[in-house]
Amino acid sequence: MEDRIGQINRYMMGWLGYYRLATAKSRVERFDQWIRRRLRMCLWKQWKRVRT
Repeated sequence: MEDRIGQINRYMMGWLGYYRLATAKSRVERFDQWIRRRLRMCLWKQWKRVRT
């Protein structure tokens, strides 16, 4: 999970740096919500496995 979050952080920093000049605050907030929801889904799927 840490690797996944690290890759997302690198991607987001580049994306935010590119669109910083535009007024895209609402889009960034929606994207942040979507990413958090997807990460939560990944955690739930890990917990449902027998190995964990």
